[in-house]
Amino acid sequence: MNKRILYTLGLLILGLAGCNGIQGPSPDEIVSHMQGAAGGAGGRHLLLDVTPDAAVWPDTLAVEVWEKGADRHRMEVRQATGVPWAGMVMVINGSQAWLYDPSHQEVTVGTPATVRLPVVQDVVLSAQELIRTADASHPQLLGSEQLDGGQAYKLGLALPDGGQATIWIDDQTWLARKVVFNSDALGHGTVVIRTFETNVDIPDSFFALAVPEGTRVVDLNAVETSSLPLSLADVQQQVTFPILVPTYLPPGIALTHVALADGAVVLAYGPTPNAFTLVQGPSVGPLPALDTARTVTLRGKQGTLIIEEGQGLFLTWEENGVHISIAGPLPETEALHIAEALQ
Repeated sequence: MNKRILYTLGLLILGLAGCNGIQGPSPDEIVSHMQGAAGGAGGRHLLLDVTPDAAVWPDTLAVEVWEKGADRHRMEVRQATGVPWAGMVMVINGSQAWLYDPSHQEVTVGTPATVRLPVVQDVVLSAQELIRTADASHPQLLGSEQLDGGQAYKLGLALPDGGQATIWIDDQTWLARKVVFNSDALGHGTVVIRTFETNVDIPDSFFALAVPEGTRVVDLNAVETSSLPLSLADVQQQVTFPILVPTYLPPGIALTHVALADGAVVLAYGPTPNAFTLVQGPSVGPLPALDTARTVTLRGKQGTLIIEEGQGLFLTWEENGVHISIAGPLPETEALHIAEALQ
């Protein structure tokens, strides 16, 4: 009797293993199901927990996202720790983009290439793009595990820059629930999809920002248009403070254009890799506290230096009642040299 029981159990185990091997979806099939679940002609609404780069920024942001088609997006930062980004809103509608910063009561308007929600936008949109194009990245099935009370397939993906990503996909809804990435371009971060609604009816008007009353508007489109014919002499006649210009520039760098934006003088220098922007204008008040900011001494005054890995630096100070800043992918020593050489 014992031998018969053992024999029967053995057949049952082998039969179950065989069924799992036949019925279990392949990585390509899982990806196909995931992309089908995330698609649809209507809009998409997501609630995300975003950790942009765990190596330098361990805090998680809560971000609400609406999408419609390939070129309409709206992102609102619901909660933020360590950075003053709570309440920031990014809206993209084809060729137009808006960024609302409530901490400065400012809206920046321009093209999607010139107006960005720092870090968050790149991470969120890159995670979405990864989900849409995962079938081209030779996915590997790494197993399955419990995620928020349900079972999820775990897929490994190779990224174009040589990095790696892992996606957890719900085995019932086929929706992506979590993305972990390790990339030279994006750093090492995590996106957790708390809710994902598809085929949502989102009116087109939702992808245009209604500017809150009393908010300062910086129109980069107007700045770019007006900057073309201007010279330093032209701009100097329109401001009440003397414009400082660098007497030192990195090798190969020269002034490329001059602009006037809301009383501030914008001098752009290029080309890359040491391109930078020098801005001088009315005082904007103290900067919000940032973990990455540190105090530096230059020109006999105290300034603030912020360096974002892979993004560049922002150096700012006040002199004779004028707010001055240098921003761009410059080494710290070069930025300080330029600042000290202003006359």
